[in-house]
Amino acid sequence: MNHFLKFTTFSTVLLLLVLPATLEAQQWSRFWKPGQLILLDGDTLTGELRYDIVNDAVQIRLEDDRIHSYSGKKLLTFSIEEHPRRAVRRFYSLPYQVRGNYQAQRLFEVLYEGKLTLLCRPYMEHLVDVAYEEEEESGKKKQDPVYEYYFLQADGSVHLYRPRLGRLLSIMSSRHREIRSYMQDYHLRYDQMRDLVRITAYYNALPAAADREKNFQPE
Repeated sequence: MNHFLKFTTFSTVLLLLVLPATLEAQQWSRFWKPGQLILLDGDTLTGELRYDIVNDAVQIRLEDDRIHSYSGKKLLTFSIEEHPRRAVRRFYSLPYQVRGNYQAQRLFEVLYEGKLTLLCRPYMEHLVDVAYEEEEESGKKKQDPVYEYYFLQADGSVHLYRPRLGRLLSIMSSRHREIRSYMQDYHLRYDQMRDLVRITAYYNALPAAADREKNFQPE
């Protein structure tokens, strides 16, 4: 009996420790946003959306309150409208090499789109440690997750970007001198989202920059 009680107590404590982390991760799918999604067959659906970044899935609630779920394999793209700023966030479902030669569809948010496109995803291991709270109309600031950044090339390949200056200049090697000077002139960092967007936009604006770019190798 004593052994049973000890085991039961241990199990209860373990559950209480694990449960909050699980609930925090699930909050990503908790809030509905007005938006639109385009399926692989070309159909366009409009309604309220929420996405599960961990499982690469999206749900849409239509006007008749029916809810449909779609995995990344059935999606091309979707967009959601943020409140209260009404900013539109866009996502693509893209094949990504997860290990060896195996590719899986992953959801990526578009930060800047061009011949070289900057993408991001929340850092999975960090999700369980961050309480992601909805931003309220009162202006209460939410606690943002940590992001991983990716670059989408013109050939459709997606590569993880581990924030290092040398890596960024390698990705933009055809214009690395201009990029380095631009970063120095405006005091831009290679590991900050807003700065990466500015750097990527500048790179794409340079004459024929992406056309001359060679394919870079994943790390």
